[in-house]
Formats: sequence, C-alpha cells, structure tokens
Amino acid sequence: MSHVVLFDMDGTLTHSRKKIDNRMINTIMELLSHSDVGIVTGSGFDYLSEQCSDLWDCDDFTPGENGQNELILFPCNGTQVFRRSNEKWISSYEKNMRSEIGGEGFSLLLQGILRLQSKYVNDYFRKGPLAGHFISIRGSLINWCPIGRCANNEEREKFSKIDKKYKIRTNLRSQLIASLESRCIKNVIVSLGGDTSLDIYPAGWDKTHVFNHFDKNIKAWFVGDRCHGAGNDRSIYEQLLCFRRSFQTTGPNETIRIIYDNIIPGLKE
Repeated sequence: MSHVVLFDMDGTLTHSRKKIDNRMINTIMELLSHSDVGIVTGSGFDYLSEQCSDLWDCDDFTPGENGQNELILFPCNGTQVFRRSNEKWISSYEKNMRSEIGGEGFSLLLQGILRLQSKYVNDYFRKGPLAGHFISIRGSLINWCPIGRCANNEEREKFSKIDKKYKIRTNLRSQLIASLESRCIKNVIVSLGGDTSLDIYPAGWDKTHVFNHFDKNIKAWFVGDRCHGAGNDRSIYEQLLCFRRSFQTTGPNETIRIIYDNIIPGLKE
C-alpha cells in the first residue's frame, strides 16, 4: 500500500512566517526516500514558495523523477494543487470560493470582515501593532490578519502575546460567525490560522479536502500544530487520529523527532 505524509507549514515545518531550515530540508529529503510528501497549508502558493523553496532549490532535489516519490504542494487547505514538472510548479487543480457561495454572499462576507477590522483597530490599536494588507483573497480561501500581513516578526510576536491574553482572534471569529448567520450566509467555516490570522472558506474546504486528490487505498499521515479548538489542523488531525497516523507538534524540532520516531518506523511496517 502506498503512503503519503502530509505536513502543515507554519509552526510545523517552519517557524511562523520563517524559511525552512537545513535540518528540516535534510529530514524531508530522507522521508521522501520512503514515501510521497505533501505540504497542506492555509497559506497561498506565494507564501508556501517563499518559506519552503530552499527545499526544492537544493542541488540533489529529484523527487517525482523516474518513478521516485513525489513532493506535492497543497495551498489553501488543498483546494489548490501544484505538482513539479521540468523544475517548475504547475497548477493542476483549483477551487473558487466566490463561485461556491455566490457573489452577493462573498461581498457580504467581506463587508463583515471590514466592519470587524475597524472594530479591532478601535479596541486594540493602543495595545497591539498594526500594519497593512489585512485581507488576502486566495481564490478558494480568505485569510484575514487583524494586524496585517505586512507586520514584521517583532510585531507578530507582540500581537501573538496580546492575542493569547485577550483572545482577540477567538472573539473576532465568534463575531464574524454571528454576522454570517444574521445574513443567512451558511456553510462558511472560520478557523484560526497560524499565530496572527483567521482562515475563512466554504464548509468541506478544510484540510480534509486534500484527501480528494488521493486514491482511497493510499495510507495518509499528518503532522500539524493547530489540532484542537478552532485550529485549522483539527479536522484532518482528528480524521486520522483513530488510525494513529496524525500527530500534533510544538514546532519544527518536534516535527523532526516525530518523523524519525513515529512516521519512518511506521512506513516500514
């Protein structure tokens, strides 16, 4: 039976919004000798490439060639798929959120986010940082970052601390869900993404969507860091938990330990 090992990116393969390091690159390269590997993230292809391109830019990267195991990229929870061909990433699949929920529903959703973004600025501006690029529309998913995706590492860390103290994103999530319900916009999921943002997408387009791209006989494994509560790794983590093929990590160092202690031995059984 074939296997695929799936990883979240931020907080799992990399530190939040940081590049993948050489130790992780070497570990993934070794794992590719045993199994296909996929990176399934709420981030878009641009962020995925920015953080992980050192993996496939290394000189001895050859997965997918001559029948070797393959590295596959699954941005936006697997509602987009990129496969490697002739040293380039080629898009082979993509869903569209606006088409799924309708143009009017999509506009009302954006209006609700903008109202709550204004409320965040009024309520928390003196407590936390504020940058630009608050809403990222990724085709199949909307990413809402209250402090702005242009925030630097220091600002992100500061926001993360006040978020844990005041439950900012959890409260914004609850208010956005209530706003959607009041406008009869159904089947839209709001989850916590990474350390600073919220991911918003149609029901069923969580990370379990990635299973649509594999034959039912393929045995999947998963490692992620946001596996409980409103975390965006929860659905896929729980679906594989009964098979003992999903793992929660605290960061890249523990991910490497999980690969060597749990996954590679499991692949050899």
